Amino acid sequence: GATWTAERPSRIAILGAGYKDGVPRALSSKAGDGPAQVFIGGKRCPIIGRVSMDMMAVDITGLIPLSITRGTRAEILGANIPIDEAAGWAGTISYELLTRLGSRYAMHYTGLESDHRA
Repeated sequence: GATWTAERPSRIAILGAGYKDGVPRALSSKAGDGPAQVFIGGKRCPIIGRVSMDMMAVDITGLIPLSITRGTRAEILGANIPIDEAAGWAGTISYELLTRLGSRYAMHYTGLESDHRA
C-alpha cells in the first residue's frame, strides 16, 4: 500500500473490483504506458494506489460533486475504456485481460447474429 499521496484536496471513490475479478495489479498507480483509468460519471478518472483483491481507489476530484452516488456503475473495460488501451497500461495483451475476468462481471457479446449475454 501507500503508493499514492494526494497532492491537493481530493475526492476518492472505492470500487468493488480488484485482482480477484481479473483487474491486473499492474493497473496500480502509474503502471504500464500511463495512468490507468476507469470511466465513471461520464468521465475518465485515474486509478490511484494499488489494485487490491476486492477493491481499487479512483480519483473522482474532476467530477461534478454529487454526479455520482453509492452504486454508480464504473466501466473498467468497454466502449469508453478499450481493452487494448487497458492492456497497454498493464503491459500485456488484450487476450490476457479477457481470460482473467471473473464471474462477477456482466459480459455482453456483440457482433453475432444476435447479441448474447453470458
